[in-house]
Amino acid sequence: MNENKIMWIIILVAVGLSFFCIIGIPIIFSAATGVPFWFLFPIHGLSIFPSQEPMSVHINSTAPTIIGQYILVTVLDSINHTSIEGASVKIVFNGFNYYNTTTGSDGTAQFPYPGPTTIIYASKDGYQDAEPIPLPQIPDSWVTTRDNQTIAIVLGLFVSWGPALFVYWKQKKK
Repeated sequence: MNENKIMWIIILVAVGLSFFCIIGIPIIFSAATGVPFWFLFPIHGLSIFPSQEPMSVHINSTAPTIIGQYILVTVLDSINHTSIEGASVKIVFNGFNYYNTTTGSDGTAQFPYPGPTTIIYASKDGYQDAEPIPLPQIPDSWVTTRDNQTIAIVLGLFVSWGPALFVYWKQKKK
């Protein structure tokens, strides 16, 4: 085999290892630990719209653990802590739209807890969308995992491209 073909094989193996380290390992980690993949790699878009009032979402003090228990969601203006009437509250359960409602005059909405992997979204025109709230609440270990994602990507690239670059460098010296 000539050296050109060997180099292309090495490059293709390095690219494959890169994809596995950057995408495959987090998917396996997500499946093994129960940390949703979307939490490990959140996608935050840049807005071209002028800034809007911040909104916050609160749930009843004890997050439900039994299917069918009611969850009370309160949507507030983050600056003056007043309730927001007519905010859209969307409940997603296992990736599917489960429940849509709007808040009443007291800024609250209520719905039955469908089970684990429930995510609450709230929005209203004139306000920034509230951060999604997952139920059950995010364990501290998830946050630690998310904080280490940059280190994992750099390490994955080094592990996958390091040997390929070393072999390439050795071939160039010949």
